[in-house]
Amino acid sequence: MGGAAQSGPSAFFTVLPGGLCILFAVLAFLLHRSGLSVPSHQRYFRWGSRASLVLAALMLVFFALELAARIMIPNGYLRSQPHRGSEEGAIVETLEDGRAYWEYRGDNGFDQEGLREAPRVEEPVLRIGVAGDSVTYGVGIPADKRFVHLLVESIQERCGPVQLIDSAVPGYALHQERLGVQRKVMPLSPDLLFVGVYSNDSSQFTVIGS
Repeated sequence: MGGAAQSGPSAFFTVLPGGLCILFAVLAFLLHRSGLSVPSHQRYFRWGSRASLVLAALMLVFFALELAARIMIPNGYLRSQPHRGSEEGAIVETLEDGRAYWEYRGDNGFDQEGLREAPRVEEPVLRIGVAGDSVTYGVGIPADKRFVHLLVESIQERCGPVQLIDSAVPGYALHQERLGVQRKVMPLSPDLLFVGVYSNDSSQFTVIGS
């Protein structure tokens, strides 16, 4: 993943000094011209013009520094860097874009492939992949009461045997869910894929268990 075009606060710090530099430069020019047309107050206009030029120069320096920081840190100098995993048993990977991906293998109910449930034999049955965060995982809910299992039971009643590929992990946001699906679910060739999305999944969490 490369340094994509940025928006939000970092873009604001690029546009603001650049815009103020142009504004103060124009103001300095107008004050200079006004001083020529009003000789009686020329001194005041001259000082105002000089002050505006100084402010324009300062904004130009800020603009250059911001561009330099953007070039040196292409993924965004305002982004918080990922923390090492605070959850016991979590395997943490720092991604190229500065965010974090984590998973559990052989711990917290996950198998050695990082799945809570996976097909055990090759059978011509319906395979359902599931991704999501703690809501889909079912924190504090008995396994047989999780909506994922209720969904599978309902499908089995209508369609016959179902094999579940469950990759839900508490704390996941959308980019971690996507990576989990790409790495662990799609290689098992699911026929259907359900992604449980909760309201905070659009946030790009970097802290384990946040």
